[in-house]
Amino acid sequence: MALKWEGGTMITYEDELKQEARKEGREEGREEGKREGRQEEKIEITRNLIKLGIPLDFIKKATGLSEKKILEIKEKLEKE
Repeated sequence: MALKWEGGTMITYEDELKQEARKEGREEGREEGKREGRQEEKIEITRNLIKLGIPLDFIKKATGLSEKKILEIKEKLEKE
C-alpha cells in the first residue's frame, strides 16, 4: 500500500485514485449537462421559429438540427 502526504493528510494510492475518479465524473457530468442545455435551447429556438412561420431550411441552418428533428418538434407543437 503506497502512502502519500497531501495537504497535511496521509492518503493511500487507492484513495487518490478514488478522488481522481470522482473529479473526472463531476467534470463529465458538467459537460453532459452543458450539452443537454444547448440541445434544449436549440429545441426552444426551433419552437419559436416554427411559431413565427419561419421556413424549414432557415430553421435547419439557424439551429443545426436535422429536418427530421424539426418536423418532430413541429408535430408536437401542432398537438398542443
